Amino acid sequence: MKPIQFEKINFGSQSYQFINRVELNSNEAQFLDHKLTSRRMRTTTNKTSLRLDRYLLWQLELISRVSSEKRISDNRTYGDILSNLLKYVYYPETLSIDDETLLLPKKYLNKLYLIEDNNYKVATLPSLTWDEDYILRTIKLAIYDPHLLSVFESNLLQTILVNEWFVDEPYKLRGLASLGKVKKNVVTIDMINFLKDEVELNWYSIFSYFGECAGETFIQKQVNNINKALTEGKKPSPEGYLSKYTSKSVPDGSRLEEWEAIDNDDEKEIYMKSYLAWMHEQWLDHFCKEGHGNFENEFRASVALSKKQGDFMTYL
Repeated sequence: MKPIQFEKINFGSQSYQFINRVELNSNEAQFLDHKLTSRRMRTTTNKTSLRLDRYLLWQLELISRVSSEKRISDNRTYGDILSNLLKYVYYPETLSIDDETLLLPKKYLNKLYLIEDNNYKVATLPSLTWDEDYILRTIKLAIYDPHLLSVFESNLLQTILVNEWFVDEPYKLRGLASLGKVKKNVVTIDMINFLKDEVELNWYSIFSYFGECAGETFIQKQVNNINKALTEGKKPSPEGYLSKYTSKSVPDGSRLEEWEAIDNDDEKEIYMKSYLAWMHEQWLDHFCKEGHGNFENEFRASVALSKKQGDFMTYL
């Protein structure tokens, strides 16, 4: 296999390397501008109990992952990152890490794009990959920067790509991985190329199993259930609707009166889960059936953008 040829570009006191330095077309440039100005927060529950914006937490998470990858000590936890940045701005004399090292993750999180008239535009990895939905966020990170995937995200991505319920033609594990002699949650370059160039994702089925904007804990449980069912030679049950269920869940509108009229707690739970299943099916029909929703369009646009990005020069 021929070695990859990189083209070096200096921009804004930083060096970037391109595999494919091609100008973005008008649609790609418009999509990039959209990613830089929109966070796609589709619900109002976008803050934690500490009132921290979830997009801020995603930025901290990626800084933490780069810091761990580059072995930057004392800058790996959210607390350390925030503390270091506060010291950098307000109390530089107390900072125990040099400025260049502290700001190194920024270089790795910047992506450079060639736009019209031989101009360039910088986009950040958090803005390119952010989505309130865990599944979509994982897929986007795999597209733009797969080496920053967590162990579980890699496991999730592989679970999606190798199973026929989620893709038209499942990815076939090769070499030692197919023999179970390496960790199954390792995502290879070949797998990423498959994701970008060959796969056709079944969004309806993906959200049927994992739910819409489900939490990481629920998704982990679903991955375990899927793998267990496969081991037993069974087809797992698509229970994504349960991602919205808690012991305090109550139906909306006219269904509330029916639910309140039920005396038995077990029957109330059955009614509530049935209601959530119906609501989830309505959401799937509206957003995920062919001709509806924007998941596939955004996925393809992200793939196209990733193929024209420039990365920090010493990244690979």
